[in-house]
Amino acid sequence: TAIRCSAYDARCYEAFSGAADACTHDCMPHGSLIGDEVESSRFFCGWYEDIRTGLEEFGRVCMGGKEKFSWDGPVPFGWNSYAGLNIEMPLMDHWKEAADFIDGELPEFRDAEGRTTINLDGNFFQDKRKMKQIVDELHRRGQLAGNYMSPLIAHKLLGFIPLRGTPGKTMKITVEDGNLVVDGKKVNASRLILRPQEKKPISTMKVTINGYEYPGGADIQLMRGSMVVNNLVACEDYLRGVLPEEMPPDWPEDALKAQAVAARTYALKHRGRHEKDGYDLCDTTHCQVYEGLDSATARTDKAVSDTYGEVLTYQDKLIEAYFHTDSGGMTERCSDVWGTEVPYLQAAKELQINTQPWTVNYSIKDFSDKLAAASRNVGTVKQVTLSKLSVGKGASDRSASGRVKSLVVKGDKGTKTITGNEMRSILKLRSTLFDVNISKNQVMIAGYGWGHGLGLSQWGAKAYADKWSYDKILYHYYKDTKLKKLY
Repeated sequence: TAIRCSAYDARCYEAFSGAADACTHDCMPHGSLIGDEVESSRFFCGWYEDIRTGLEEFGRVCMGGKEKFSWDGPVPFGWNSYAGLNIEMPLMDHWKEAADFIDGELPEFRDAEGRTTINLDGNFFQDKRKMKQIVDELHRRGQLAGNYMSPLIAHKLLGFIPLRGTPGKTMKITVEDGNLVVDGKKVNASRLILRPQEKKPISTMKVTINGYEYPGGADIQLMRGSMVVNNLVACEDYLRGVLPEEMPPDWPEDALKAQAVAARTYALKHRGRHEKDGYDLCDTTHCQVYEGLDSATARTDKAVSDTYGEVLTYQDKLIEAYFHTDSGGMTERCSDVWGTEVPYLQAAKELQINTQPWTVNYSIKDFSDKLAAASRNVGTVKQVTLSKLSVGKGASDRSASGRVKSLVVKGDKGTKTITGNEMRSILKLRSTLFDVNISKNQVMIAGYGWGHGLGLSQWGAKAYADKWSYDKILYHYYKDTKLKKLY
């Protein structure tokens, strides 16, 4: 940080990041202090003939005598790309030019492994995916992405550290007494990133978490004394742990291929769904069930590799590739499920109807209590009004597939109209394709299918796979879409 007297008030000191040079954004004030003395651990002032000497001194001050990063050779040197943004230079071109210049003209700033660090401080406000593209490109070029402080600042100040492993050797990471421990040694960090060395794809690495093996690396964070692990995994490797969990591995090959394409499309479309939580996708049915390499099989791996990079698009954009266990005889139109019309998610007929039958029974009291608990209180239920179910036949209270759009519940304290989706949620029913009957003190609900009914029906795909190829299966469930090889 640089500090200079204000041109307007000699008692005011202006603070700047980096060297105050009119050619960069560093000449822009970052704050000010007024008074006879300045006492703050956030400011470092000094004059050095060599920037590396200054950075070393800055690192020692920041560390306060504590352990620093393991580091050999000259200080990694960076170039701030913020200035390129201010003069409306294309971001991608600017940082590439900077990276080329540093790598080609300043070899003395390379580290012991011949790499240079490109400073991206000024780009941190950019879109997350753009930043990832830049970092990935730097890694492909054999360079590192960093900031002014890397690698001099103390572990505690930076919050996470890189670990260097030995090829072929296992690294064990645990939590002891609320601290991260690597191979029996406590590390002064709240976050660890495990990934291959530069120029090597993430797929060359494996991690074992709680005894289960996963492809790729890991982002390990210490939260409230516990270890939270996010798997850093390439899409194709991720699918190896998804496909056998979403569809039985012994099912027909073309059903597995159709599911692989749907799962890949869904994953890429919903990447970033849990961005606020610090990761892209969860490993439950909320996103897609994912169990890592322990669930991978030869047949599902083949379905993934045979459809490598293939996705479904509509008007050249990734589709919402929803899928479900079984439609019961006919899939559903999106507007009848979630109220939004999606051109490619329309009702589709199956080879068989009345599939996956199920029944649930409740006493009148339990049924009434569940409605009351869901703010649908009508007192003691006396009557439920709903037309008779016929799969593939609509009615005023049913969609074209026969699913319940709404039903009327009458009790001794009032009457409520409840949607099929609400009833499914309240009672945790398998689907909205059901009938309701009341007999004496019992409410009997009988239905078919399993899931929301949108997009690909997995059991339906299994049936069609006996005579159709996987692309025809996909086109049947996702109307007017196109199969595209994305990479």
